Amino acid sequence: DIDKSWMVNFNMPKGPFGILDTIGLETAWHVTKNQPDKASQAFAALLKTYVDAGKLGEKSGEGFYKYPKPKYKNPDFLV
Repeated sequence: DIDKSWMVNFNMPKGPFGILDTIGLETAWHVTKNQPDKASQAFAALLKTYVDAGKLGEKSGEGFYKYPKPKYKNPDFLV
């Protein structure tokens, strides 16, 4: 729902979770794990579960979405 809202409201080809998959979930984890606030720490913990499972995003074939055909590219995704 977050990606759908982002894509519709900002007329973007992918939302924040799709973008995270593109940059790599391990990269996002390295950035957020060092932030002192609780929200960043909670997000870092979520990202770490993906990283530990080998789900790094596009480069590994799975992150928040599965590749090479992520759901956000489906024409019905925004319906």
